[in-house]
Amino acid sequence: MFTSAVAVAMRAFGFAVREVDGHDVPALLETLRAAPFDANKPSAVICHTVKGKGFKTTEHNADWHHKAKVKPEELAALLAELEASA
Repeated sequence: MFTSAVAVAMRAFGFAVREVDGHDVPALLETLRAAPFDANKPSAVICHTVKGKGFKTTEHNADWHHKAKVKPEELAALLAELEASA
């Protein structure tokens, strides 16, 4: 997995590394509040996230990661899904 390789590399460069679920806001805040992780090293936080998390049409869909133009009907569908989850 890409992020595991990043963590290994960051540690090799002398960083104190913490990994966290980037969608878990309380866990992310707890991790950020714990910085610095080691007084003698720079800190790095790696957030594990899912592109398009929470939307059926976008989650794990790489096409949406860099999409510049959203059609009106796509926007309507996304907004409807967001409102339904609120």
